[in-house]
Amino acid sequence: MESGTATSWVVIAVPAGTPNPNNNPIPGTAITATVTTPPPYVLNGLSSNTDYDYYVRAVCSPTDSSTWAGPRNFKTQPDFCAGDHFFDPGGPNAQYGNNANVTTTICAPTPADIVTVTFLNFNTESGFDFVRVYNGPNATSPLLGTYSGALTGANLPGPFESNVGGCLTFVFTSDGSGTRDGWEATVTCGPPPTCPKPKNFVASNPTMNSVQLNWLEAGTATSWIVMAVPTGTPDPNTNPIPGTAITATVTTPPPYVLGGLTSNTEYDFYVRAVCSPTDSSTWTGPRTLRTLPNYCAGDHFYDPGGPNGQYGNSANVTTTICPANPTDMVTVTFNSFNTEAGYDFVRVYEGTGTTGTLLGTYAGDLTNNLPGPFESTVGGCLTFVFTSDGSGTRDGWDATVTCAPPPTCPKPKNLSATNMTQTSADLNWQEMGTATQWEV
Repeated sequence: MESGTATSWVVIAVPAGTPNPNNNPIPGTAITATVTTPPPYVLNGLSSNTDYDYYVRAVCSPTDSSTWAGPRNFKTQPDFCAGDHFFDPGGPNAQYGNNANVTTTICAPTPADIVTVTFLNFNTESGFDFVRVYNGPNATSPLLGTYSGALTGANLPGPFESNVGGCLTFVFTSDGSGTRDGWEATVTCGPPPTCPKPKNFVASNPTMNSVQLNWLEAGTATSWIVMAVPTGTPDPNTNPIPGTAITATVTTPPPYVLGGLTSNTEYDFYVRAVCSPTDSSTWTGPRTLRTLPNYCAGDHFYDPGGPNGQYGNSANVTTTICPANPTDMVTVTFNSFNTEAGYDFVRVYEGTGTTGTLLGTYAGDLTNNLPGPFESTVGGCLTFVFTSDGSGTRDGWDATVTCAPPPTCPKPKNLSATNMTQTSADLNWQEMGTATQWEV
């Protein structure tokens, strides 16, 4: 508000924190304008995504000006298509706040362009603070996904691509307590590629040496290349493809089963479209999945935490181990065993499920009294069911598995001792073969 009779004013904008111009020189970085019409006034020439302090002073005559009024602080909006990164409300150097409800819409600059948002990192309070992504200009557009938690690697959201000439909308909400570092994402705006990359890429149905891959063709390609690399291999879009990669050219519509994989190994999977001999899409991926163990080939049988971690809470995992040959039998020998006593149990069944004979239930630190060994019938299986409660975990177990023909003279089973006296006991067992004589 003009408090005198001035009809001319000078406004300046300087980087936030610049010393007050009433008693300091005006820096060369200042953006200034002389205004000869009543306010408001639109000051142009500012940089995007930048904090400014602005000042204004009245010019009453060529020789008489007021002191500077200000500062008042403001921040310009990001220009994502010019390279500004997309951050959570806390910005690049702070956590976001509680009770946030922030909508960010990023649109293509021209009707012929698309927007692509790629997350570099992502960490929100799992189960409480969410980012919802919509393919369009608002939250009534189609929902592309809802994300929460500490997401890394193949689990990062996206990348997300708008329709041609369209927008992407991100809605972030946080609850009343607990904050995290949020996210950082890059944004690119440009013409759609001549060979669009496949969408909705999924890796599923692992076996000991294969995984099923499925995707949605986003253009007109009828040929694709799929690839598996060890988990953590650098992105093939920006790095050479390693010699350890397993690749295949696919000329029939998905799904496709990629074979030749190693058992009990975690892979990153990628797919790209081949639109012509000289035009291929970028790689879509990674999608991460582990092949199943090949116990009969020497893979160990571990708890769900694997060889280097503890199992988790609220587990309910069933593992069935069968021989590769119908004339063989399976033997499982525990090398270590430690679960939460009285709460986390391993139940062992003869057969392919829990309807077979229960061979035993085990819990606790059984270092000095290991379960088993367990032997299947010839051509039969062993089933292990592990359950853990909601708190308290341990190192679990490590067991070796052998698959081999049965011994020509099987050992007795179900040993027991009863009617013990000071000098004797009744011993009993079950004969598993045709022996008529035993040593005790």
